[in-house]
Amino acid sequence: MTFGIWRCRVCGYKERTLIYFPLPRCPKCGAEYETVKVLMGVHIHHPIPVQRLKGTNKLNAVMPICISLGKNREAIEEFNKIMRDILEDIEKERGAKELTDEKLRECSEIFEMLANFGEKYGYKIRFTSVKKVPNELKEIIRKIAQKHPETVEISDDT
Repeated sequence: MTFGIWRCRVCGYKERTLIYFPLPRCPKCGAEYETVKVLMGVHIHHPIPVQRLKGTNKLNAVMPICISLGKNREAIEEFNKIMRDILEDIEKERGAKELTDEKLRECSEIFEMLANFGEKYGYKIRFTSVKKVPNELKEIIRKIAQKHPETVEISDDT
């Protein structure tokens, strides 16, 4: 058995499944898929069904965790194109999740509230793993820490 990740092309929901057993319907958003073909020779042993999101031209297939390639070059190239399309969707989603000015203001207000709460009740607020945070948010955290040096602590080379 070869496992992979099935990913909804609408909402991004992911589920681990066998590469030859994609989900016909997304459990999260209800998007429906139909099998339009089965690629033979991509995997050394298993056929790989190719789905189409109903009402669109978007193709989908289970993304294998690892794969032993078969010998059908054309099927492998077609499968790779589907995987590239899925990965491009993922990259677009990540770009869309950038922080807006409104989200930054909300974060700033929440952090300020936490710092004030810490000062009032004698708690220390510690921001950890800050190096993984987007730069705009790091700047907000630095400003809060400067304003409340006794209450706010930062770690991870901000």
